Amino acid sequence: MKRERLLATALLVLTGVVLTACAILFAPLLPALTWAVSLAIIAYPVHARVASHVRNPQVAAGLAVALITLILVLPVVLVGLQVARQAAQGLQQVQALVESGKLKEEVLRHPMLATTVSFARSHIDLGDVLTQVATVLRTLLGAMLSGGVWSFIQLAIALYCLFFFFRDREQVLRAVRSLLPLSDHETDDVFDSVSSMVRATIYGNVATSLLQGTLGGLMFWLLGLPGPLLWGAAMFFLSLVPSLGSFLVWAPTAVILAATGNWGKAGILVAWGVLVVGSIDNLVYPFLVGRDIRMHTLAVFLSLFGGLVLLGAAGIVLGPVIMALALALLDILRRRTAHGRPVEAES
Repeated sequence: MKRERLLATALLVLTGVVLTACAILFAPLLPALTWAVSLAIIAYPVHARVASHVRNPQVAAGLAVALITLILVLPVVLVGLQVARQAAQGLQQVQALVESGKLKEEVLRHPMLATTVSFARSHIDLGDVLTQVATVLRTLLGAMLSGGVWSFIQLAIALYCLFFFFRDREQVLRAVRSLLPLSDHETDDVFDSVSSMVRATIYGNVATSLLQGTLGGLMFWLLGLPGPLLWGAAMFFLSLVPSLGSFLVWAPTAVILAATGNWGKAGILVAWGVLVVGSIDNLVYPFLVGRDIRMHTLAVFLSLFGGLVLLGAAGIVLGPVIMALALALLDILRRRTAHGRPVEAES
């Protein structure tokens, strides 16, 4: 008996060590796994529709993943190409202003700005500053490129995992059920809570980003700037990514406006970007998510930003999901404590 207890303890410790090693091993892939699970929940109707027409599970899963990839990637690529082209034209425009001397003339038209520039020239080595700025820009560009490559790798891994989540959905759900110390009814409640939170989080993020893109494009249109629809779409896609944001569109545009002498438009664009477009997600997103899953807005807000701080981009989903999971388990615990037995035992 003592030997069996010792072996059971050793097995428990060994299992804990191995599971910890697995967690460390999979930690870098947490964003990819998070988005794979999220897509498996959100896009399951797409797979179900394909599977109803295609008998082979492997082919059905592959076609569903291909369709989802097309829906996700194609708009981003098209908008990205247009944004890159417009950005290149903007840089050429600024470079032409500098080389022609018009930028200097524009600065000299404003006495206060001209005084500031003269003071800076007399106290700062402009060549050294420009060298440092160029170095910083090169570093940032390299970081963006490496981050873009890593994001692409994470996306590829997420889609690869999504294929198996679609194909082996029933087996995965059975495996998860077998590991949970809950009754079937309680497990269904937990699954429903997590699925509802994932759907609310994704749809809330899309709706908030769509609102930001719409407001940004509207201001471009009101200010008479070119391509309001294109730049609105660019702000929408950039707002979907926590590490990026709509400011990557309106901030450079404001700089170009200021450089060309449109100080009023530049000021309006910056104020609108900071006070409205940049801050509206803090107000709208927790409200949308909390309304859909009947969770208090403050709880959604705290779980969202706590998740972002601790887990990065994956925290957008994982933070609220962990909160929903905790509330679901607390509710099960409350019911078990109140009745002294699992819900299914009452029937």
